[in-house]
Amino acid sequence: MEPITVRDARRGDEDALARIRAEVARYYLDLAPDYFQMLDRFAEPLDAETPAIDSTTLHLVAEVEGQVVGVLVARLLPPEVPAKRDITPERGATLRIEFLATAAASRRQGVGTRLVEAAEAWGREAGATVAETTTYQGSPLSVSFWGERMSYEELSVNLRKPL
Repeated sequence: MEPITVRDARRGDEDALARIRAEVARYYLDLAPDYFQMLDRFAEPLDAETPAIDSTTLHLVAEVEGQVVGVLVARLLPPEVPAKRDITPERGATLRIEFLATAAASRRQGVGTRLVEAAEAWGREAGATVAETTTYQGSPLSVSFWGERMSYEELSVNLRKPL
């Protein structure tokens, strides 16, 4: 694979981001059709979210040979105000990685790793002391990426029940 370039997302990336999101949606829909759906349009909401909204939001893309092949959205959350009876230790700000996706043809080639490493560096520079994310536990691709490749630990369980 050619060298991977990571940069801030910008206007004009919307079509590539929509394509990547559609590929990710197809992956998850094939894995668990009861939990995921294919949306009709992906590009519409992307136009508003492409540039970083403020200094606490990061929106990166990865390019190979000038083509966008990955995307990451992260936010910096302020330190939690410790409660008098809180059982968790005080910590600094949190880097929350809210979305990571790689084009299907570019998976397992270092794109996601480069995006996450760039986000983690940004978070550290901004005072984050911990990074967190969520992923679908039924995805062998994403669970192994976060746990084995990026060394994230499972510390909580997100429980869900349809009503």
